[in-house]
Amino acid sequence: MPDPRDFRLRSVLWIVLAAILVAAMLRYALHDYAGLLGEDIRMNALLGAAVLGAALMATFFYRLHRR
Repeated sequence: MPDPRDFRLRSVLWIVLAAILVAAMLRYALHDYAGLLGEDIRMNALLGAAVLGAALMATFFYRLHRR
């Protein structure tokens, strides 16, 4: 019988790989076609990650204290 943890690990690895590839393609496209500098792209990515993290934490704490 296959181990379910092995399937989850492979799934997470594929998702991480896909996220890295999409980020690289977006950075290339924004740099070449939109003319943005690398620093601008990096700052916007960090701000977006911070907003996403704050939204995830707010959702987690809301669900935790709702019960």
